[in-house]
Amino acid sequence: MFDMLSRMAAAFSQPESGDWLQQRRREIMPINRVEELEGLADVFELKIDFDPDAEDDVELETFSGAVEAVAALRAAEHARRLAFAVVIRTLDEVAESRVVGEHGHSSAKAMCGAVNDLSGSDLYGLEQIRLMNRRCDMIKDACFNGDLSEDHLRLLGRVYANRRVRSLFVDKQGWFLNKARQLDFKRFSMRIARWVEVNDDDGPDPNTGHEKRTASSVQDHFSKMFQRTSTQGPLVGAAMTEIDAAYLEAEFTKDWEAAKAIHGDAVCNDLLARTGAQRRADAQAQIYADAISNPNKSVGFNLSHMVVWDQATYEEQVRRFAGAEPIPFDIDTMRCETIDGVPLEVNEAFLDSLINGVRRVVIDAKGVVINMSEKRFFTGFARIALNISQSECEWPGCHVPGSRCQADHTTPKNRGGPTTQQNASMFCRRHNRHKERGYTVWRDPDTGNIRIKTPTGYEITKHPD
Repeated sequence: MFDMLSRMAAAFSQPESGDWLQQRRREIMPINRVEELEGLADVFELKIDFDPDAEDDVELETFSGAVEAVAALRAAEHARRLAFAVVIRTLDEVAESRVVGEHGHSSAKAMCGAVNDLSGSDLYGLEQIRLMNRRCDMIKDACFNGDLSEDHLRLLGRVYANRRVRSLFVDKQGWFLNKARQLDFKRFSMRIARWVEVNDDDGPDPNTGHEKRTASSVQDHFSKMFQRTSTQGPLVGAAMTEIDAAYLEAEFTKDWEAAKAIHGDAVCNDLLARTGAQRRADAQAQIYADAISNPNKSVGFNLSHMVVWDQATYEEQVRRFAGAEPIPFDIDTMRCETIDGVPLEVNEAFLDSLINGVRRVVIDAKGVVINMSEKRFFTGFARIALNISQSECEWPGCHVPGSRCQADHTTPKNRGGPTTQQNASMFCRRHNRHKERGYTVWRDPDTGNIRIKTPTGYEITKHPD
């Protein structure tokens, strides 16, 4: 089913290609473009086979194993991406047809919103992607091939809409596509934000975040509940996030120990007394309780968190601080972030470093910290050094911050694995236990990335072919 959806969506997104579409046209589908698209929607509905008036529950398909489920998810996502490409292409065709005035609309975007009842933000994103595809042939091809997700396209369209960097963006299409292939979406979005920051000289003032800081506490008069919000600059916000995480970990430990005393080794998240949301709320309440009991109230922030720099970026900031002409940062190697990988504003972080200590850590080209101690456990400075090179859990799809992960031996100590940074890995509590259940885990000597195979031999990590 998923292969059929992918082939159909691909054919409709690129109607000039493929004998399959021509065959479908000859058999059941008219040549009219509108009827083509309606036919595609009809086939999707048939494949879903969902009757909203049926009394019996819809019988869901099941899969024989994880490998088949992965293949199904990939095929479904590919079909979704191609269907989104059809939307972009159709919007562009409507714009080119210049018929929107017949219904009193000012643009294809306005007509699309009126016909499909879309939000303003959704329409704005579609229009940005449409205009980007007009000038960026490489990105357009990737869009119509299903190589980019909707989130990737919306992010790139937003960057393209920035006129100050548009020409450079068009020239750098290949770089953006390479990053989309190499990085997961979270890291990709952070890298793109850095690219804009470095190349948009007339962009937002670095102090804007600090100047626009705000906080509020509003009570709902019906439920009597309070809703608290806070907007902070990058440096203070990062410090507050680390404090929140420390308190949340303490609340989780309370629940875990209490449940373990009752259920023993059978303890799991489902048996904990509070939900994650409840623990977050209680953690924030505890922060305020501890603050009011502090005899030294109203003292300034003690920004004891660690800021990770790469050497070239920090030295460039020193040059600029001394009055030298700025040299662009290298986006591929630039690091100015917390130990958990939260990006910081470089000017603010640099000024903070002038009044706090700096510690040097040497990392090789593969991102592995080198020349560390031979201790049995990864503690102290060795633990911090590993966290610098791995800002989050290394299990695919897991984004637990590195400060909440466990540092362990990739090749176990009892099998001769040394306690070195080259043999270190960073996994959250759950995945650190999970990898001991017959999984094969090793660090690729060429890329420096963790690779993982299931007990059946199926590799779940992405790696170059």
